[in-house]
Order: sequence, then structure tokens, then C-alpha cells
Amino acid sequence: MKPWSGSLERVTLNLRAHQTARFVATAVSSSAVHKGNAFEERALLTLRDDLSMSLRRVGGKSDGGVDLTGWWWLPALGAPSPMPRVRRIRLFCQCKAEKKKTSPHYVREMEGVMHRFSVTGIPSHLDDEDACSAEHRQNAPSSTSAGPPVAVFVSESMFSKSALLHVVSSPVPFVLLHLPPVENHTDADGPDEPPCPIGSVVFNPALSRLLGEDAEIRWEFDGTHATHNCGRPGMWWRGKKLQSWVPSR
Repeated sequence: MKPWSGSLERVTLNLRAHQTARFVATAVSSSAVHKGNAFEERALLTLRDDLSMSLRRVGGKSDGGVDLTGWWWLPALGAPSPMPRVRRIRLFCQCKAEKKKTSPHYVREMEGVMHRFSVTGIPSHLDDEDACSAEHRQNAPSSTSAGPPVAVFVSESMFSKSALLHVVSSPVPFVLLHLPPVENHTDADGPDEPPCPIGSVVFNPALSRLLGEDAEIRWEFDGTHATHNCGRPGMWWRGKKLQSWVPSR
């Protein structure tokens, strides 16, 4: 054996180990990105269909801590039934698909984003006064903008107690939405079938004042397949279920 052959083998093994580690790291990173994108899409559809919010994805390095931005379409305060005027409220949303509980760090981060926008103004790439929004407004001519922007935080994991307490005392109107991972359950309820994780929706006093006493947000169950029915968020207005008010495009 030549004297340098052992060194060459070690170099080759180290190079292969480095390439393998880099491949694994790239695969893990790609998987995390895919999971995050899928959760953002799930959050967008849930907020649109169940809470009457029209949102678009922002993403990218210049997102400023915002994943989704758009509008909340609701009946105007004090509007008469059955054809009340529409009001729209600016929304900024952040989504997190992590296993550990969502800590107050993330909530404070979102709170900082909202305060920054209130001082410096909304960045142009987050400003939805664009053609899409104009098209929405054309299909909802009686809509009016009202109130400060609302922060929406959607998490796949539960919110920690500290995060909830921080939001309750925050002057920023907040919605916290917990959407547990979607599990693959069988159609039949078995005795050993684990219960479906239940989500939740929480809003703080600042948002209650903005929405008014007629509007409320609930976590709903339809009463069927209780083991598999994880529920969903829902908007209620004057004690009745409120369907999506997002204007057709």
C-alpha cells in the first residue's frame, strides 16, 4: 500500500460524509418549507371560508414578519338587518407550523410588526389597495374601511399560557387561531381510536371593542362523528351564524 493511500481514503470518506450531511440538511430544510407552505395555504382557506377573510400570501425574505395580508369582511357596526352595509378591516397574519407550544416571543414579534406599521406606514408590497382589492370593492360597493389593522396568528400547535395572557393585555386587536394537524382517521369510530385534537380561537378585548357587541367568534362542532370532528372556527352576528362575506371576484 502506498503511504498516501490511507490519507486518500480518509479524505474520500470525509467528503462522502459531508455530502451526505449536506443532502440530509437540504432534504430537511425542503421538507420544512413544504410543510410551512402547506400550512399557510390551509390557514388561508380556513380564514376565508369560516371567518370571512380574504387574504393573499406574501412570503419571501422581505415579508416583514407577515405571511398573509388582506381584509376582513363584516357587517357594519349598527347596521340594520337583513341587508347591512359591509365594512372591511385590514388584516396581517403570521402562520407557524411547529410542534412546540407557541410562546409569547412570537406574539410580541407580531405585536412589534403592528406597532411598526402604525408608525412608519404599511409597506407597499403589503398594501392591498391594488387591482385585486379594487375588484373586491367593485363587487361590494357599499363597503367601508373601519378601525385599526388586526393581527391574526395561526398556529399548528397550542398557544402557551404566557402567550395567551400577553395577547389579552395587548392594545393591538388580536386573533389567535389554533389549527391542529390534520390526522388520517378511519370512517368508523373504534374503541381504540384516539380523539381528534381540538383547535381553538381566541380574541382579545381590543378586538372585541373593534368588532362591537353584535359580532363574535366561536369554535364550532357539527355534532357528527364526535371522535373525528375536530371542529372549526366560525363567525356569528347577532346570535346567528354568519356566512362568508368575502365579495366574489
